Amino acid sequence: MTEATCAGCGEPNAADAEFCIGCGGYLGWQDRRPGDPTTRPPATTTTTTVATTPAAPVDRTAPATETGPRCASCGTPNPADLRFCRKCGTPLTHRADPTMQPAAPARPGWRRFLPGNASRRRARAAYRRSLPMRYHLTRLVAVVAVVAVLGGLFTLAGHNPAGWLRDRWYALRGTLTPVTEVTARADPARTVIDDYLPGFAVDNTTDQAWATTWGGGGSPATACGPITRGARAALILTLPQKTTLRGVEVAAGLPAADPQRVLQWRPRMLQLTFDDDSCQRVALADKDGLQRGSLRPVPTTTVRVEIAAAAPPRSGAGTRVALGEVRLLRRPG
Repeated sequence: MTEATCAGCGEPNAADAEFCIGCGGYLGWQDRRPGDPTTRPPATTTTTTVATTPAAPVDRTAPATETGPRCASCGTPNPADLRFCRKCGTPLTHRADPTMQPAAPARPGWRRFLPGNASRRRARAAYRRSLPMRYHLTRLVAVVAVVAVLGGLFTLAGHNPAGWLRDRWYALRGTLTPVTEVTARADPARTVIDDYLPGFAVDNTTDQAWATTWGGGGSPATACGPITRGARAALILTLPQKTTLRGVEVAAGLPAADPQRVLQWRPRMLQLTFDDDSCQRVALADKDGLQRGSLRPVPTTTVRVEIAAAAPPRSGAGTRVALGEVRLLRRPG
């Protein structure tokens, strides 16, 4: 088929096209009819005679034989790669490419860290690498300055930044560790019973226990207060240095394998008193093994452990009450 060249942009067009597929300029000026609303002035003052053949009438009801959509204005079928209708010049840009999709809505910033955005992250990384060195230096100086300012503020507030962050991490996870090198003694000292020494309560095993005489009574209330009768002695624990305690682990009574367990009283409530004379109570279950109780944070170097309430013997009429193990807990570090 003979081609017609657009005088405005030089784009080759089919001979029966009336408008340029490149710029939309009207091609058939020799066929222009006065009053035709679809005609418009040429895109350039240069006139070029174009050989054309008369266009066949368009049957708007006939199915399209082209791969592209019909023109919304005149119904002429157009190839998919045209930008303007070849009959009336109506723009087809928004219909020409059937694969075009509307722009995706902006996504939240946090989604850039998802695995599916790896290509975007690589593109951003390549862009940053292409920036001048002064940009990287400025960014590094800014980061160092922020860290220095924060470190200074923590120092002025009396905190070690690294220690503060470590404590926050341990607090988030609830991590506690036993205080080591704790020593124990009985108060009064004359109440020590052979084979049930105070040191057995802090030897990191539950095979042996400290025991004292139980006089009955006690104070099962959860609030601190005077203990009537109860245990004859208290256990004094001394820490190697002042430490903030946050919990305690206790083995109440002798281990289950010891036949004496059922013959003795078993602690059900402990009262702990600290350096500042404050105290807290820890409830225990009547069972074998270590039990953990939480404490309000308290800095101290000594802990006075008193048995405030106890479960009676399951057999016989025993008069002793034992603590198999007492471990004081703190944050690691």
